Amino acid sequence: MVHAIVAAEDKTFFENAGIDFRGLVRSVLSYATGRTERISGTSTITQQLIRNVFLTNERSLDRKVKEMYLSFLITSKYSKEKILEIYLNKISFGSNAYGVEQASRTFF
Repeated sequence: MVHAIVAAEDKTFFENAGIDFRGLVRSVLSYATGRTERISGTSTITQQLIRNVFLTNERSLDRKVKEMYLSFLITSKYSKEKILEIYLNKISFGSNAYGVEQASRTFF
């Protein structure tokens, strides 16, 4: 499960400081050159956790800055394993199943 989530959501999870600066720059450049209509795909697992637990899904620069700041703080305070554990127990897997245990009960 861990390998699948990291591969799908944030390939640099174990190397980044809660923020994927390379992905952020790539997304901004794609937007600036007109290849995409909006900036997207820049959230790390840590940022997704912060957004889902502490913030809203509102699309704003203010929320994104808060998300990045809090992600950096959490990464400096907790291990990657702990962050991933919390993430796997809080995220939605669809069909109102939040967390791995509930998802396994719902789908299997």
